[in-house]
Amino acid sequence: MDPHPFSFALVIRPDDTLLPLSTRSECPVAIVGPGRTLHQVYSSTGRYVEKKANRIAHNLGLGPSAVTTRIQEMFGSRDERESKLDEFYRKRLVNLHELKKDCVKLMEHALP
Repeated sequence: MDPHPFSFALVIRPDDTLLPLSTRSECPVAIVGPGRTLHQVYSSTGRYVEKKANRIAHNLGLGPSAVTTRIQEMFGSRDERESKLDEFYRKRLVNLHELKKDCVKLMEHALP
């Protein structure tokens, strides 16, 4: 028994030619109509809006890469990290509350 009983079905195209159903799914560009045009418009608009929204969010300090950058800047350069860690353990770090808040945000981005 054929696992795909409809694999040999034929579809009538707008120009009255017959196209096997299996090849129709492989070449969606060959099928014209308002649905394809709307799909292309929605897809390109969505990509544009997504790119702009991501850029704005990053500039506002939202998102995992912005939070990671803030945490790295809080610890400073390689030479400053040891002194920053000493301040952290002695609870003298000025931005301790902000560091904790950023670490929680980073974990929220990492966990599902």
